[in-house]
Amino acid sequence: MERRSTRMNSEIRLSLGSLYEREAVLLAAQVFSDRAEFFVEPGGSGGLELTLQARAAAPREQLRLLAGEFLNETLSQDLRLRLARKESRLLQLLTAQALSAARGAGAEPGR
Repeated sequence: MERRSTRMNSEIRLSLGSLYEREAVLLAAQVFSDRAEFFVEPGGSGGLELTLQARAAAPREQLRLLAGEFLNETLSQDLRLRLARKESRLLQLLTAQALSAARGAGAEPGR
């Protein structure tokens, strides 16, 4: 992963490669949308290039910390997505069971 920072315009560029799914990057960007703007572009070898631009002027070290927090959130979102896909059948069964119990599966018809 490559990082480039420009002090004057409070932005940092991240080369994410194909480490994270695009959906996870976009979800993480939404979480951080109050603190920064994100520009996602296709990168080499099917990966992603991301420019993080702080909403307020920030020194280089603060930008690096923000980028680190963003990458942690991206990892978290990526793991959630992978787990949800892996366990989707189990989630469907549990949801169906909960809905059935909520509507009273053993109740008399018409009530």
